[in-house]
Amino acid sequence: MSLFFDACVSASAAVHFRDTTSYATSHTRDINMSGASDAEVLGDCIEFDHALITINGKDFRRLCGKPDQLHPGLIIIPSVAKTNQIRYIKAALAQIDQEAPPETPQDWMVNRVVEVDFQGKISHALLPGD
Repeated sequence: MSLFFDACVSASAAVHFRDTTSYATSHTRDINMSGASDAEVLGDCIEFDHALITINGKDFRRLCGKPDQLHPGLIIIPSVAKTNQIRYIKAALAQIDQEAPPETPQDWMVNRVVEVDFQGKISHALLPGD
């Protein structure tokens, strides 16, 4: 699965996952998208089939919530320190790996949002909904 880290997520978290996992990762900083609008970030994720990791759930839920929208998935984490961002992202990815079979994690994430709250509770739903 390919992961795209929004500007609001620590660039160090993206580096951590690139260096310690098999996930293909990029951060807005890596591809000169610092300052890009949410719509531009989502467009890039859709074009290159990257699940988006963000803290900015409200705006991306709105962008992905259109009935005809097809997107590669959102992972939303709370606004916390970098160490906790990594912990929450690991938990979300583990949940995705557990829920996905028999599909691949990347296929399972299509039009899905996985969200981790401040207590570490993970929920997921289709977005847009059925």
